[in-house]
Amino acid sequence: MNRSTRRKVITLALVLLPVCTGSAIATAADDECTAARPTPITNAASVRVSDYRAVHTDARTLEETFVLDKEQAVRIVHGGCAHYGFDYVFEMNEPPSTPTARLVSALALTELLGEVANAGLGSAMEAVRRVAETESWDGKEPIESIPGYECVEVTLVRRDPRPAELHISIDIAL
Repeated sequence: MNRSTRRKVITLALVLLPVCTGSAIATAADDECTAARPTPITNAASVRVSDYRAVHTDARTLEETFVLDKEQAVRIVHGGCAHYGFDYVFEMNEPPSTPTARLVSALALTELLGEVANAGLGSAMEAVRRVAETESWDGKEPIESIPGYECVEVTLVRRDPRPAELHISIDIAL
């Protein structure tokens, strides 16, 4: 998949990111939107961040890409309108094999990310931690972090022969 197609897929995924109630992110004209144009959340000046790039893919979406600690490829896509979405994407050479392992990986990676980005992951990752401790999550349903307002999905996208991608997608109703 070329870069242009991948951006379109990412943007479409962000726009269609399901919310806890089962509806999709609402889109609106710029003059109707409650959210400001997204700004970078990554500290590009950190010594732990290399190859940083931030691109507005459209008026309401920002894509940040970088390498964390010289080995972990990270992509953050965020934006929206009535619902604001974050999609944190981590490339993984050895993807987790179970839904619970996926949550544990998500917790570890976002902890690292929190040291270089103002990611606002607190309540979402606390909900993920609670679910991971029960070891009963089937990996199919979103996890509500703030009932009716915020939910998180942790999914694994396999891209053979390239590394798999662990997606942590958060939807916030504004």
